[in-house]
Amino acid sequence: MKLIPGFPSTIKNIIFDIGNVLIDLDIPATLRAFEALRIGGLRPEDIHPHQSGFFLDYEVGRLDDAGFLQAIRQGYDCSGVTDRQILAAWNAMLLDPQPEQFRLIRKLGRHYRLFVLSNTNHQHISHLHTRFERICGYPLESLFEKCFYSHRLGLRKPDPDIYRQVIAQTGVMVEQTLFIDDNLCNIFPADALSLKTYHLTSDRKLSELFA
Repeated sequence: MKLIPGFPSTIKNIIFDIGNVLIDLDIPATLRAFEALRIGGLRPEDIHPHQSGFFLDYEVGRLDDAGFLQAIRQGYDCSGVTDRQILAAWNAMLLDPQPEQFRLIRKLGRHYRLFVLSNTNHQHISHLHTRFERICGYPLESLFEKCFYSHRLGLRKPDPDIYRQVIAQTGVMVEQTLFIDDNLCNIFPADALSLKTYHLTSDRKLSELFA
């Protein structure tokens, strides 16, 4: 399993985003889940991909889970709602991993060095790892040489420094490295650093890039 013709034949490394690349997201599902708890006022842009305020702080690791929950309760009326319910609503946007997608990733690992670079937070990654292993039967991170998460790095895409950190820590050559992301704003700084890039739009499937 390799990249289809049209991609440079020199590619040796692939860096994947998670949301809407490896795992589908349903942002309205989280909004509906909060509304079902009678927590109103959240907007899609608060959650993804242009977070601000405490949502941003959570995604770059300035808040832990307890701090995030406290910020939610301070910013919205959460009377009568448990922490468990809030976190379940927050995780509702993460759809189930599709095992066939990751069988493809495993095959790619025979030919390329594989990495993940994701804007995320502790709760989403913890939930995803647990759900992934339950559905697929093995750890998500076992498919990749290294996974880079914004909340651990203290940076988020499209900050150019997060790409520089990935390049430095992996030792990849940028001209031999393909970065795949669903958000165009994250593609531009990767291009500027001479990474090869692919903007995965909603009308394309990741599997279509390989044969």
